[in-house]
Amino acid sequence: INSAKKPLFLGGSGVGFSACSERLGAFVDKTGIPFMLLNYGRGELPDTHPLSIWDGGNVGLMMTISQADVIVAAGLRFNWLLMSGEIFPPGAKMVRIDIDPREIDRNRRADAGLVGDIGSVLGRLLPLLEKRDHGEWVKTLRAASYSFIDSELKARETASDPIHPIRLVAKIQEVVGEDALYVVDGGDTSYFGQVGLFTKQKAGVIGGASGLLGCLGTGIPFGVAAKLARPDKPAVVLNGDGSFGFNSMEFDTMVRHNIPVVVVVNNDCAWGMIKHSQELSIGGDRLQCAELGSRRYDQMVEGLGGHGEFVTKDEEIVPALERALASGKPACVNVMFGPLEGPGVQVSFEALCAKAGLNLLVPDEIESLCCGTLWSSKGIPDGYAAMRERVLPAIRAASDNGRLTVVCDASSCTEGSRHMIETDPELHVEVMDCVTFVASAIIDARSVRFAGTTSVLPCLARASLSSAPRRRGGIMLPRSQSFSPC
Repeated sequence: INSAKKPLFLGGSGVGFSACSERLGAFVDKTGIPFMLLNYGRGELPDTHPLSIWDGGNVGLMMTISQADVIVAAGLRFNWLLMSGEIFPPGAKMVRIDIDPREIDRNRRADAGLVGDIGSVLGRLLPLLEKRDHGEWVKTLRAASYSFIDSELKARETASDPIHPIRLVAKIQEVVGEDALYVVDGGDTSYFGQVGLFTKQKAGVIGGASGLLGCLGTGIPFGVAAKLARPDKPAVVLNGDGSFGFNSMEFDTMVRHNIPVVVVVNNDCAWGMIKHSQELSIGGDRLQCAELGSRRYDQMVEGLGGHGEFVTKDEEIVPALERALASGKPACVNVMFGPLEGPGVQVSFEALCAKAGLNLLVPDEIESLCCGTLWSSKGIPDGYAAMRERVLPAIRAASDNGRLTVVCDASSCTEGSRHMIETDPELHVEVMDCVTFVASAIIDARSVRFAGTTSVLPCLARASLSSAPRRRGGIMLPRSQSFSPC
């Protein structure tokens, strides 16, 4: 930790259960380490802390992870949300702190493992730590993260028709404030809520699918529990319309027991995340079981004795939220928004390469290739053979005996390409996944801006290289100028 140049602290639910705000604050202040607190650890230090990277959201987290040289993970399980540890670059030193000794080397071997209560361990570490200032590292991370989410930041401040979900979240934050309890539940909705809602309350922003026990549809029951646990604080649930359907009849429970939770339905009339993935993989004309239709959930809640609001325009959001909070009843604010691209980062690799001084090459033989189709139709061994037959000649021609980088759009593609290329003695190229490539190019250039919508990578490629030098050229495999959610 003392010798780290690009450190990162990740705290999970173990931080919250330890209730170690004072010692964690002292640790962060002394080390100057940027941090993100997740799950029930969120709120032990405020999201607005100068060293918190929550303002960059999930993209900022992935950007930081891919470039960090030392990662301190405290009370955090490396589960499916962190790709079972595969998201962490192999070259980074890993320090794990956990009260359960079985977690120290689970899914990723620790370079240093400390077993104990998080607060106690941090207290023992404090006298051994040297004062550090990583201000330039944090500044670089913020600039890089904001490059990715530039259009999302603008959407928060700009009225639109139809309403943008991140704009809805910004308005919820404006009306309800930081001294409140928030629960987010859904697919795309979970992303927008997690990155757009901030609170001073401990465990004040809870994601239904963020931990090991909660998952899709648990938002309303979690909201009921939050309101009962802290009845003096407003409790707001942000639901997708699909996830709302799981437990929406708990409004009857709330009415009978007078539990005034406000549920905001982010309503796109679809299983949004499923719909977007189908649009990307099989086309918008072949959607299956993804569309839900327009439903007046607000009227259903009114029929149960609660308060209902129906919102279709930006200027209606704030008054509807204010009436729902003032009603003193369980309330449903049903907010409609139109078709939207899924929350994925659409990066213009042409613009990126131009900024970074790289030459982007996309041969037709590569652009037309879909590795997943080859693998599924031919099996992995034959798929590799087909890739060699079609791709290697194009890579040889592009490299022209010079240094080249092959950029892949998913971890499986990266591994397949690396396997294919490493077995060819004539090629001297490096293989990187798109996240690492973009992160390293941004950190080098520091002024890259991107085209398209930007928000999150629901499933991220493995960040296999922590840094990369300037390159003379790059190939995007298999898509051309952009990559979508993996």
